[in-house]
Amino acid sequence: MVRSASQWLLVGGAAALVIAACSSDGGTDGKPLSPPATGGAGTGGASTGGLVGTTGGATGGTVAVTGGAANPTGGGANPIGGGAGAGGTPAGGMGGAPVTGGAPAAGGGSVGGGGSPAGGMDGGSGGEATATLKGEIDRGNKSYVLEFGELFFGVTSDGGRIVDVHVTGGKNILTGPEVNDVNYGSTFWPSPQSWEWPPTSSIPEINNGPYTAMVASPSFTLTGAANATVGASVTKKFTANLAKGSVDVEYKMTATAAGKSFAPWEISRVPQTGGLSFYPTGTGAPTSGTFEAVPTTTGAGCTWYQGAASRPSADQKLFADGMGGWLAHVQGDLLLLKKFPDLPSGMAASGENEIEIYVSSGANYIELEQQGPYMAVAMGQSLTWTVTWIVRKLPAGMTATPGNQALVDYVKSLVE
Repeated sequence: MVRSASQWLLVGGAAALVIAACSSDGGTDGKPLSPPATGGAGTGGASTGGLVGTTGGATGGTVAVTGGAANPTGGGANPIGGGAGAGGTPAGGMGGAPVTGGAPAAGGGSVGGGGSPAGGMDGGSGGEATATLKGEIDRGNKSYVLEFGELFFGVTSDGGRIVDVHVTGGKNILTGPEVNDVNYGSTFWPSPQSWEWPPTSSIPEINNGPYTAMVASPSFTLTGAANATVGASVTKKFTANLAKGSVDVEYKMTATAAGKSFAPWEISRVPQTGGLSFYPTGTGAPTSGTFEAVPTTTGAGCTWYQGAASRPSADQKLFADGMGGWLAHVQGDLLLLKKFPDLPSGMAASGENEIEIYVSSGANYIELEQQGPYMAVAMGQSLTWTVTWIVRKLPAGMTATPGNQALVDYVKSLVE
């Protein structure tokens, strides 16, 4: 099959180039194949009569950060977080240090609550408290875990594979080796598939070989050895965004040989039966390559695949353009949302596309895939691409049905 991923940064020497992308899945053999700028603080908004705060700050990393904007609750801090010296981090206001409230307004306003301790998650007074990691990241036996809030995010250093993602009291949304001993959990491959199937023998250093771990809370980094077939090595950095309750997965491919081109590609396996997968519809109709087509419907601006009660008689595949940079799956009442930069038109690898879905005929799983841009990477340079994982229980009363506008609106609120 063929797979891909999301946002990337090309680094070599003094040059640095940032590009956005996504990933995909498929197979030729019919098988599943600068430091951030500091955000300035505002002059202080009033809650009940003070003056409006001025706009400060510039950009932080690749994400713009607003510093010191007007705070309707009276805090001089940026109502969306990241202001008052939050530093314009690449995460913007998605997880900066706690922001303190402004002084009492001259017009009789009370002390503002300021940005929330969660980095301004809601922009209101007080807000939710920032989550903290539970237990050690290194759990032993090649297991590395980011556990905070209700989220459990488990990774094995064998292949740097994501193997267990669930919320408190819930089931793992990813399939395990008991479903398919090669295609399980969530992994990362170089696209297109210029290597032979199975990956366990052609690209073991990337797919399933040992990765070296380094822990620096709230992150851990897994580094794999170079693979001669692809001419690259892969490093994966997993970071808990304690403010947003999400995990940022940064994939870095470093070229270890000259004349190499590839695209990033993330592949996540989830149960087929009872699942609902969807993404914002892009340009052009989906294609299927040499596979049978994945049966889909459209509605509420999205393309939907409803898992059938029984597996198809032949493997199915979808290659499609998306819009807005996200791909979602609901299993029961649990939502898995993968967020990534939208892939510019014409930047996918040959025969690939931004969004790909593979439906297995041999086992109860599908693959949710997204790819980033295909490009030449000079020896010694690295292509870096980031995917954000958001896992939530659906709000009470919300149904996971194709075309449900309320479900789409909920996903969009998480993406924004």
